[in-house]
Amino acid sequence: MHIPVQFEFEGKKIFGELRRSRKMNSRHYRLYINNREVGEFFKTERSGWQYTTQQGYFPVIALQLLPYVDAGED
Repeated sequence: MHIPVQFEFEGKKIFGELRRSRKMNSRHYRLYINNREVGEFFKTERSGWQYTTQQGYFPVIALQLLPYVDAGED
């Protein structure tokens, strides 16, 4: 499943795609920008939806990605 997304980070508009393989559950996506994996977007029972990269957690991005996946979930 591929979902086109758009969000803002540090004053720039970023276009990407959330992807989920058949092996991944509905609460786990990978974010791709220019066909390169840049982070993971997933839901935890305790903390809700989170976006993380090797540099850490980015709640600002998670809030912007949420509408793309939450429409049909929960």
